Amino acid sequence: MSVTERRVQLYLPEAQYKSLRHLAREKHTSFAQIVREAIEGLLQKNRLRWDQDPITRHLGLFEAKESDLSVNHDDYLYEA
Repeated sequence: MSVTERRVQLYLPEAQYKSLRHLAREKHTSFAQIVREAIEGLLQKNRLRWDQDPITRHLGLFEAKESDLSVNHDDYLYEA
C-alpha cells in the first residue's frame, strides 16, 4: 500500500461480497482491486456528467475581482 492510499472499512450485503470475491478470483486479482476499479468507474461516470454541464465551458473565463463572488455570483452574472 502506498503512502497516498487510505484504509477504509465498509459493510457489504453478503450477495455483493460473494459476487465481488468471485469476480476477483476470475480476474486473478485482489478483492481490493475489484473494489477500486468499481469506484473508479463510478468516478469516471460522474466526471463525464460534469464535463457535459454547459457551465463548464465558462470556467476560467472570468476573473474574480469581488471578494464575495462565491456567494453573490448570480448577481454578477445576471445583472443588467
